Amino acid sequence: MMNVVSPDTTLAERQRRFAAAIRDPEQATPADVSPRRMAIYRELFFNNILGVLEDAFLAVRARLSKIDWEATARRFFTEHSSTTPYFHRLPGEFAAWLERQPDLAPPYLAELARYEWSQLHLALSPAPALPEALAPNGDLLAGAPVLAPLFRLAPYRYPVHRMCEGESLQDEEPARLLLWRDSNEQVRTLALSPTSARLIELITASPHLSGRRLLLCLAGEMNHPEPERLVEQGWALLEQLREKGVLAGTQPATQGGA
Repeated sequence: MMNVVSPDTTLAERQRRFAAAIRDPEQATPADVSPRRMAIYRELFFNNILGVLEDAFLAVRARLSKIDWEATARRFFTEHSSTTPYFHRLPGEFAAWLERQPDLAPPYLAELARYEWSQLHLALSPAPALPEALAPNGDLLAGAPVLAPLFRLAPYRYPVHRMCEGESLQDEEPARLLLWRDSNEQVRTLALSPTSARLIELITASPHLSGRRLLLCLAGEMNHPEPERLVEQGWALLEQLREKGVLAGTQPATQGGA
């Protein structure tokens, strides 16, 4: 016969104990819930979380044995206090949780998860509106280059983009990766040189400067002996970025930004 919960136990406390018992099989089953029912709840809740994570992290899952993958997912389910009630945001919390884990094995796992989450996040996010004055074929030196509305530039120690393509890599290979969603709603990745990455950062920080001004700023940072030559080379780079969809076009440069 089941025990009766004390009338002094608040509903909130009962819910807390029930949730804790679902998340952690080591926790005692609440007195007013049968062990059989609790076992069903535990399996259903964990399998839901596991399914969401497996769909979001195909490359991470492929790099772990079934036992190690489920053990990692179980630790996350047991230890992590979620800040969102939405399942589609849970992969982001898992990626952030992995980055806080010391001595993670294999060591690239957290970066790989962050990369996969970045791809998913860009695919699912609503796109901000582009400038009304956008000129898709505008002059990239006279006008201010406009980046694709959804993008993310980040450093990685490992070649995670190649790992996701199935290459069996595990050594460090530092890269600056630009991820963006193109006009066909496809998330794409480009490994950038330090100069290209810095140019993207300058466009992000000063979105109303003309391409010419941005390239001259870059030349100044580099102490380039021939700034005009860098402008010429930079124009070719900007054109390549527009062809790939990284740049959506141009908008008028602000006064003093030309």
